[in-house]
Amino acid sequence: MRTVSMAAAGPAGDRPRDIQSLTHAGPPRLGEHEFLAVRFPHSAGRIPVVAAPEEIDITTAYALRAALASAARRQATVVVDMTRTHACDATGLHVLVRAHRRALAQGGELRLVISSPDAQRLFAITGLDRVIRHFASLDEALAQPSADANHPPRPSDAA
Repeated sequence: MRTVSMAAAGPAGDRPRDIQSLTHAGPPRLGEHEFLAVRFPHSAGRIPVVAAPEEIDITTAYALRAALASAARRQATVVVDMTRTHACDATGLHVLVRAHRRALAQGGELRLVISSPDAQRLFAITGLDRVIRHFASLDEALAQPSADANHPPRPSDAA
């Protein structure tokens, strides 16, 4: 059986892990890598913030999905800090759309903080900039009132 190595997207001291060990070991624990950390900034109150990796792709999407699911268990509204993110493939987009739908179904929302022109362009091209609320800064995303107070989720959004 061929094992594919996967480099972790955390601090430089992290060692590569392989896909097989992820399967047998279960999902990565929060705090194991920098981008997996779910934090509650003082100004945010109860809104969890998940810091996304520089590249959201097949090698990082599983861990991001686990971090988003963990954050959503604590609070229906979750902020994804993508200020370091400069690339996102279809797998990453799928993870974000699923998290968005899960948040809507729970009465919350997914808020993205996007500062990279490349990431902004990707969301504009795919039309996701009109589906998932996005902000230029983390402070702006945390200061916004909940979207559900302004307009309830459409049934097609939560499906």
